[in-house]
Amino acid sequence: MKNVFQFTLSQQLKKKSFTVTTVLIAVILFVLSAGTITAVDLIRSPEEKSQIDYVYVLDESRIGCDDYNIVAQSDNVLYKDVEFINAQGSVEECAEQAAKKSPNAVVMYVSDDKEAISIKMIIPEESQIEKKMAKNLGNYVSSNMKFVYYDKLGLDDSQVSELLRKTDSSVVEIGGEEKGIEETIIKMAAPAAMSFILYIMLAFYGQLIGQCLVLEKNSKLIENLLIMVKPNDVIFGKLIAVCLCAVMQFMFWIVSLTAGITTGVLISKSMSSAADSAGQIISDVLEKFAQAGSFSPLAIVLAVISLVLGFVFFSALAGLFGSFANKSEEVPEAIGTYMMCVVFGWIFSYMCSLNGSVSTLRTLRLIPISSPFIVPADILIGNMSVGSCLLSIGILLISSIIVIALASKVYFVLVLYRGSKLKFKDVFRMIKSDK
Repeated sequence: MKNVFQFTLSQQLKKKSFTVTTVLIAVILFVLSAGTITAVDLIRSPEEKSQIDYVYVLDESRIGCDDYNIVAQSDNVLYKDVEFINAQGSVEECAEQAAKKSPNAVVMYVSDDKEAISIKMIIPEESQIEKKMAKNLGNYVSSNMKFVYYDKLGLDDSQVSELLRKTDSSVVEIGGEEKGIEETIIKMAAPAAMSFILYIMLAFYGQLIGQCLVLEKNSKLIENLLIMVKPNDVIFGKLIAVCLCAVMQFMFWIVSLTAGITTGVLISKSMSSAADSAGQIISDVLEKFAQAGSFSPLAIVLAVISLVLGFVFFSALAGLFGSFANKSEEVPEAIGTYMMCVVFGWIFSYMCSLNGSVSTLRTLRLIPISSPFIVPADILIGNMSVGSCLLSIGILLISSIIVIALASKVYFVLVLYRGSKLKFKDVFRMIKSDK
């Protein structure tokens, strides 16, 4: 088996397509992750001081607020220097007053409009104010009208702060722990991301394993090969080599993605120290994730083991179905059956995760065809105990060994077969008679 493993591994690593794909995707992941974080800050419109200096307020609403300067006392750099002046008379007279005051003055007409308060921005003639600028100011005042009302009612700052206190909701089970929004996001995103990554890798490498086994069958040296190497060693050697290549490639991509995110965060923080910068937001979210108890070292180790064993199991399944193919043109049909198992395990496990049925999830964690898509994320985010994870890993390991052993039997009885295509029951009859 050692010779088969070394030969297959060296052949895979020497392929230009493997090297190009590994490096190209790593570069794409790095550039996309770092570039996206940086671009968020670059394309953000810079905040500049408003061109509007004076606003003549004509308030004919039922409330009739006296002072609108309260809305300019916030931290918004756009309008903090705008002066609101109470005006009297008609709209036309207010517009004339504003025009005489400054070319950077506008009129704000406040009135009752059925069930709502209407705010209309009026630009005097020969004004230098753009329509868009006046509209933005109107929207800003509209969204902050509550402060004007609080001031009209005579509320002090402490009373306003109490009224504006944020209300959070959470769910607590008896005997359980409180689940915040960050933990909820993790529980939704982690299973989707990990199961999708595993699905993509299984789709690609399943086809590769099938082609690899057929290539050996069609070789003229297959008879000599079987004299020196047992069929079990051929299957084990090839599967382990392909799985190792896949794990190495995947880890390289993860390192590249992590480096890209780290680089993007550092660049974003160097460009802006604001609390709402992309880099700062990502840092805060990751810090909250860590405080929530997710991604502990033991959980990461168990998640990686479960993910790798899941890949090994499905690779063995690809080897089993691939062993039925004797020609290259038969590989798509054989791997098609394998892909049906992959798609079923992926879709069914993810849908059940979204549904949230605890009893169903407990069962799926123990079924080899579905556990690789559920267990890595669940142990990583604390959805299952270490004991349950170890049980799932044990079942997956035993199942992988059984499937590999069965694949080696099928490969042995069909390696020299050149007749018409056999059915599953015929192959298993041949295996039974070979004993």
